Amino acid sequence: MAALVGMIVAGGTVASPAWADQPQAGGSVSTRMSTSQPQPLLGYDFSALAPGAKEAKNTVSGSSLGPARIMDADGRPAGAVKTDDALLFDGSTYVKLPDDILSGRASATVSIRVRNDRFNASGPWTYLWSLGGTGQQAVGSWTASTHTSLYTSITSKANGQGETYLPAAKNLPDDRFCTLTATIDGKDNMVRLYINGLQVAEGKATVNPAAFGDHHHNVIGQSRYPGIGDALFHGAVQSFAVYPQALNADQIAATLPSEDLGDLIDQQATSLAVPAAVDGDFNLPVSTTVASVSWTSSAPETVSVNAATGRAHVVPGKRDVPVTLTARLQATKASKSSQGAKAIQHDYRLIVRGISKDGQNAYSRVSVHDPSVVKAGGRYYIFGSHRAWARSTDLKHWEPFTNNLSRDYQRILDPIWKAWPKQASNPDVTGNMWAPDVYYNATMKKWCMYLSLNGGGFPFQKSVIVLLTADDIEGDWSLVGPVVYSGFQKSNVAATDVPKVLGPNADLSRYASLTDTGINAIDACVKDDGQGGLWMSFGSWFGGIWMIRLDPKTGLRDYSTTYPTQANQSDAYYGHKLAGGFGNSGGGPALVHQGDWWYRV
Repeated sequence: MAALVGMIVAGGTVASPAWADQPQAGGSVSTRMSTSQPQPLLGYDFSALAPGAKEAKNTVSGSSLGPARIMDADGRPAGAVKTDDALLFDGSTYVKLPDDILSGRASATVSIRVRNDRFNASGPWTYLWSLGGTGQQAVGSWTASTHTSLYTSITSKANGQGETYLPAAKNLPDDRFCTLTATIDGKDNMVRLYINGLQVAEGKATVNPAAFGDHHHNVIGQSRYPGIGDALFHGAVQSFAVYPQALNADQIAATLPSEDLGDLIDQQATSLAVPAAVDGDFNLPVSTTVASVSWTSSAPETVSVNAATGRAHVVPGKRDVPVTLTARLQATKASKSSQGAKAIQHDYRLIVRGISKDGQNAYSRVSVHDPSVVKAGGRYYIFGSHRAWARSTDLKHWEPFTNNLSRDYQRILDPIWKAWPKQASNPDVTGNMWAPDVYYNATMKKWCMYLSLNGGGFPFQKSVIVLLTADDIEGDWSLVGPVVYSGFQKSNVAATDVPKVLGPNADLSRYASLTDTGINAIDACVKDDGQGGLWMSFGSWFGGIWMIRLDPKTGLRDYSTTYPTQANQSDAYYGHKLAGGFGNSGGGPALVHQGDWWYRV
């Protein structure tokens, strides 16, 4: 598993746009672009804007497009409010851009350096920017929004009519500035989104801006549908630029300030092609699109790397040997911002397989707690607590692998973690992702991971089993929702689905006992019964092992199935009781169907 050693980037100064050089008197900027880098149609450097200023000048030399005007919620001129050397968007102002920015243009790139705010994810609908006409006109527009999560949308008609809606694989952070870039290529109408130069979305649109019937609603921070009750954007913007062509990945990287370029290199550092286990020579990358890569080995007598070619020479021993390869990435001189981006290091740990007496490879081992094993595509996969996953073709040689749950688990699980298991005594989800069970749901055509988020506590074990899905068994994984809760009581039961199952004002006294039905929602095991039914067993050490029916169409609880409450047999919320309880310790149930019998092991 890869581990980040460190990242150092230039800091402490405002990241000026790549198309801006030095501020002049009055806050204007003279722009001189490299001849190899495209010139924007317009550019606004809000970091250079004076507090109280009512407009920002277009700083692109030779551009005929005018200033960007700051407006209040009623469309009247307003003065700039600054925060962190950026223009503040607090929900009371937006920016009106010049008309006809994309008129007659089939291709374009929009680049904005922005800090998002959590308000946009949970409050009324907000938009980051919109170009073209209003939604009410239904003549076409292109927009980006962080409402709920990041997406871009383009249409030549009304909302939902011929609209291309393109969600991103990740959202903008709400604790720092980053560069969001959106491109559309009129040759094939491909739309792409990038965060700090890393592509996060791609899709083909049915239209491009040349087909828009109006180009008078060009705004930053105001809705595509002004006047219908949508909120104004919350956050801060340092710069905004529009290019008359679809920039490619290299050109986008060249527009990034040093801090954002450093983030791109960091992302690349975590995804280099490095094998998890080897028994012979192999190749390592010596460059990425924006950085050179050099390597050092913790055991050069076992693995040595040719600096020029990246060829790694392996000398196996009699036993498996763990080796750490450290990649050092340095920005290449692709832009002026690369001069401020410092080196980034990332560790990759691999196993050099030992050779037995007969010349065959010895075993390659991994450590996985609470394992669940499944076979897919000719490989065996093992999933365990604390984000430990590995794969093998023969059950003898295992290699770990990573996915977005390995790298981005806090963002993915944050909503449900904060909503239920998180407690003052157990505030961090990092050590509380327990005992995942992975199952292929043929009805959903998805891989389903049933993961326990352990909150702990006494006497109420405040945990929840959640469902995540993926198209591929190796990820990436998306959170769907909760399946079953534990640790609830009268004061907090409204935050669970218990009232939906038991009804309002149900008697919850039986759930206070850890030896009866006060269980810990952990250790899921999901099986189909061969007759169209899908079931999940779970539990729980002292409180027993239970089983509920799932809905194959959603992978979640089947709310149409009910259970009587009978002591030591079944419970209206936890379903059928399989074993244990009353202080008899037991957990980690696994159900196996063999012949005419089901076995619990």
